[in-house]
Amino acid sequence: MKHWITVLLISCVALSLTPSYAASNDRKLKLAESYAKSRDYDNAMRLYSELYDSDPSDKQYFAGYVAVLQDMQNFPVLVEVLTKSSFTNTSAELTGLLACASFRNGDAQQASQAFEKSINLANSTQTWTQVAQLYIQYRMFDKAIATLLAARDSQQSDAFANELCQLYTSEGQYSNACEEVINMLSQNIDPGVVRGRLSAIASTEKGKTICLEFLEQRVRNSARDMRILSLYEWFLREIGEWDKAWTIVQQMYELSDKDMRKALQFANAAKNAGSLQSALSAFEYIISNASKKDPNIHSALYNYARTMELVLNSKDALTQDQVDRTVQLYDEIIDRFPKNKLAYDARVRKALIVNTYRGQTQAAIEILSETARTANRFASGGEAALLLFDIYFASEDYTAARETLKSYLPSYSKFGELKSKFVLRQAHVLLANQEYDSASNVLQTISAQEDSPEANDALRILTLLQENPPEEHKEGLQWYFAAQRAELRNDTTTALDNYKRVQQASRYSVLSQRSYLRSIQLTIESGNIPDALSEIDAYLEAFEPGVFTDNVLWLQGHCFEQMGDTEAALQVYTTILRDHPRSPFKRDARERINSLRSS
Repeated sequence: MKHWITVLLISCVALSLTPSYAASNDRKLKLAESYAKSRDYDNAMRLYSELYDSDPSDKQYFAGYVAVLQDMQNFPVLVEVLTKSSFTNTSAELTGLLACASFRNGDAQQASQAFEKSINLANSTQTWTQVAQLYIQYRMFDKAIATLLAARDSQQSDAFANELCQLYTSEGQYSNACEEVINMLSQNIDPGVVRGRLSAIASTEKGKTICLEFLEQRVRNSARDMRILSLYEWFLREIGEWDKAWTIVQQMYELSDKDMRKALQFANAAKNAGSLQSALSAFEYIISNASKKDPNIHSALYNYARTMELVLNSKDALTQDQVDRTVQLYDEIIDRFPKNKLAYDARVRKALIVNTYRGQTQAAIEILSETARTANRFASGGEAALLLFDIYFASEDYTAARETLKSYLPSYSKFGELKSKFVLRQAHVLLANQEYDSASNVLQTISAQEDSPEANDALRILTLLQENPPEEHKEGLQWYFAAQRAELRNDTTTALDNYKRVQQASRYSVLSQRSYLRSIQLTIESGNIPDALSEIDAYLEAFEPGVFTDNVLWLQGHCFEQMGDTEAALQVYTTILRDHPRSPFKRDARERINSLRSS
């Protein structure tokens, strides 16, 4: 192991030896170096001790001896050697090492004296840094801080802000660490590094509170400092205070010649983080305040509407006015940019809203038909055709669904990401018409495309057909795919009825088991836990063991928890661990057991 002190001393002074002396000690020195390198410290110390005793003024002998004593943590001898050496009196680094060794040797007074002397001897940035690193190595963080502060006073600057910030953080001195973060800003240190230091301070609740209070005070005192405002806004987002962050963004907007880019960045970040109300506020602000020529208005309009859709799809209740506002914004985009990709995307999104949330299916069909017909330069035209197909298919208008595929597949197959989606829908039409052989051929083509997102769906259906050959389960497959189409229409009642028909038509088959499983899942989703438990009992009685027994047991445990029957849930989860050791639900079952027992 090579210590910095070895390199330092060797580089300071060239070795000056008489030829006879060098010849007599050369072999011993090389052997000592070899022992040290192989970590045979006992022999290395023995040889270095002999060499040092023979000539204490030799810096190479001294450096090797000190390095080995450090490695062995032989602090009593190290203190003795450093105290006697004349080298220590002129080197800040060696005096600092004496402070460390004395501290480890239990001599606080000598450690303090050596520490003060090391500061007085230091005279360059490199020396200050080396001494501070030495104290850090010995975990004497308070001495490292004092060393760097002394260097700062000597140089009359805010140097070492990054190093001091880390040291203060490790010592729990969060206020001082925050001060150094501001010093880092003034030194134009990379913003990513500054944010990283602030994150480290805020990694504890106490640190986070101090950071928040510190930055709030700084913003009050420096309300026009964009660097501090930007850091504060970022920190608020990091801790989830999106509403407060948006207030700071508006403040920055007023100070930056009303540049909307920061506001747009915030709005998109809030949308992506799931802070949808903050995102809506930001997009509305941009739409209301940006000029019509502002390039950010395009993105703001579109993303406002997309954010509103996310809110619609969330559990938050919205008024009809908010739904209408979303449609209104899409209309505004379409009017402003009639031939633009943005407008075609807006048409597709509007049709989805109109069909899903207003129930105006015919209006949606008209919008999608026009978009698919006129937007063949853009992938959004193909997306319109796919949605048009889905509407027809869900309503079981297979003729119209086939015609949609026939009309638009040639036009939009040039978009690679759309082609497999069109082909998969062809397979669904074939399955609906009970053309199983043709459907299998199409599905095999898709499943072979490993880079296609639809490959897994195709493989899942192929597996279903292989497990349940159509010649044996024609009626069961007919009702199974009918149930899935009912799910597409959100018609849960029809879906459940059809799954029951599968259970009768393909009794005791894997297809029947799949129908039970999906029926149980739908019943749980509808909140009817007693009926779900009855179906679970029916499955376990009919199929023991069944292909999906572990999955059904997991759902049973979930139902018992929903009903507040903790003991029954624990018994079910224990059964999964005992009887299904390879189940993918094993880990989840163990977590639920631990959670229920600790609550």
